[in-house]
Amino acid sequence: MRWPIAAFAAVLASALVAGFGDGASAQSAPADPVRALKKQMAAHGGVRFSQVAVDTTEDRSDVPSWMTKRKSKITFRSKGAVQFGGGKVTASDVTSRNSLIGSDESVRLVTFTGRSYMSGWPVQPLPAGKEWVLLDDDTTRPEMDSGRIRLADPATLRAVLATTTAKRPAGRYDDTRTTLYEGKITFGELSKAYPGFRLLTDGKPTAKDLRIEVSWRLWIGEDQLVRRAWSSWSEPLLKKIDLYVSSVTDVRLTGWGTAPGVHAPSGDQVVKADGPVPDFTIRTLQQMSEDLGSQNHPASY
Repeated sequence: MRWPIAAFAAVLASALVAGFGDGASAQSAPADPVRALKKQMAAHGGVRFSQVAVDTTEDRSDVPSWMTKRKSKITFRSKGAVQFGGGKVTASDVTSRNSLIGSDESVRLVTFTGRSYMSGWPVQPLPAGKEWVLLDDDTTRPEMDSGRIRLADPATLRAVLATTTAKRPAGRYDDTRTTLYEGKITFGELSKAYPGFRLLTDGKPTAKDLRIEVSWRLWIGEDQLVRRAWSSWSEPLLKKIDLYVSSVTDVRLTGWGTAPGVHAPSGDQVVKADGPVPDFTIRTLQQMSEDLGSQNHPASY
């Protein structure tokens, strides 16, 4: 999903609500959701999703009082499916829109290990008869995320549930009653569960970064599978001007166990990218950051 926050592999970005009883009664979250996830991932089914993510950039630097600190907001909406097999995510098919490009423009990204196929804005125009761009990258992996929380990673799900502070009966999602778990987890705890954890800007977290907290909420069904995920956090985007991005993601998951049938497009509709395609989310946020920086920190002459 960031497959989504904070970013899609090569294009767009892009999560978990709360409590019964006290913190003590919720200390030990059940391991069942982890086992249920592993069972789903071992089979050759999948799950469908829809997600809304809102990223707000904010200048937190010290500037004179007469300078206005500005905020900019982008809303990302995505939907699609992920496919499982052999204990991992084997493929994903995601269609995304965002508030910058308008409701009529979208990007579709079909991802497998080592390659992605992209169609729609911003890759067009393409040669006649071609609808997709092939992006080859050995590091590309299909994923299923709620912001900074990897929903298809059993180790991450276990670490998140271990930070549960409250739970209570909640509403129905995907035709099942749910229990709502909530808590907070640090970037440090997430990085221990997933050693490949990186900042939004692809930088390695510092000791200060590892103390950043992610507030999370998970709605777990009677079959112990996650039906809704929400998360909220803030992290640095451009440290040189103390610019941060605050993110909120909300994901709905439906149809666990169904075969989504994610397939690569027909070869005669594909053209290979001449070079790397920039990550739209990061590129856009960084450009907004630089714009904010130039407005709030004008050059000296």
